[in-house]
Amino acid sequence: KSPLFDGRMRATHCSDICYWFRNTDLMLTHTGGGKGPRSLSDKMSDALVTFMKTGNPNVKSLPEWPRYNSDRPFTMFLGNEVMVMEDPDGKGLKELSTE
Repeated sequence: KSPLFDGRMRATHCSDICYWFRNTDLMLTHTGGGKGPRSLSDKMSDALVTFMKTGNPNVKSLPEWPRYNSDRPFTMFLGNEVMVMEDPDGKGLKELSTE
């Protein structure tokens, strides 16, 4: 959740790009700027660079990021609180399934 616009903004299309490239203070309309977004940006960009170098996004500043597979679909949530969840949308996706 973003503190901008009375908390109405959620994960809008491309809102993550300024975090991956450490531009949170330049994109005040998306991040609000400051220490919190800058800290998350540091973690996210470190994970991206590590992933590009090694194929593994794990860095000390983030929780263990398990490899995704269809049997155990882990998802990393990046925000004020960073966490890993297993199959967070599974129940809803099953409800939508036509099979």
